[in-house]
Amino acid sequence: MPIGKHLTISRAIELRKKNPTKNRRPVSEVLEKTKERGYEGWDGCDGGAHRYKKIYKEYLNDRPLNFLLEKLKIKEPQIMILGPGEGYDSALFKRELHEFGVDAHMDTLGFSKTVESELLASKTIRNDYSPHISKATPFEHINPIEHPKLSKTIIGKYHLVMGERSVGVYGTSKSYALFQSSLLLAKKGRAYIDLQFNKPLKEILDVTGRMINSYNKANKTSLKFIIKEIKGTSGTNSQGNYAYIQIDRIE
Repeated sequence: MPIGKHLTISRAIELRKKNPTKNRRPVSEVLEKTKERGYEGWDGCDGGAHRYKKIYKEYLNDRPLNFLLEKLKIKEPQIMILGPGEGYDSALFKRELHEFGVDAHMDTLGFSKTVESELLASKTIRNDYSPHISKATPFEHINPIEHPKLSKTIIGKYHLVMGERSVGVYGTSKSYALFQSSLLLAKKGRAYIDLQFNKPLKEILDVTGRMINSYNKANKTSLKFIIKEIKGTSGTNSQGNYAYIQIDRIE
């Protein structure tokens, strides 16, 4: 946390000691250039309505819908969309759930504010926790020390977390992106994270598991997750390997 007028130097040093990794963070060139440009513009991943069929029907074969309707079976699930873009694809998912009698409460969190204002005004999307682009923050940099209010609000609160072309693609550490996404889940919740990777997937998942164990030890918690690749969603493109990862919180 930077030293500001509201912090004494001794307090700032104390916070840095609590969060020593902050000064060793690798810089994401993609996100830094986006911040300099002053707006987000991800080709083909803009959160437009055209993305709905591609994500929920083609890539994931209705898995998020079936999970909420057939396995979780609650009428008012809490949903977090990571990297929402304009938010129209998320709005269509919420509308489909409503057709089945499910009143989903949907929040969003992105690098910066991109959700269309009409979706927020109509409460289609309940809360957008994304910062203004001048304060844009990568997902892996959000933590309880620097962002105590946000962390308290979102950690352990969601029955479904969706991250398509977002934290698992643009995040610097793939393991940390999965770890952070896991922490958002309520008990029995599930996350679907689109992952782009170059290291062996087993290595990435093993590191994620160690991060969860370290978190449990440091916080005296006993969180347990099943983290696995969804068969049939993997492939290779110009950036490397990709696959959807499913995270289930069991404790």
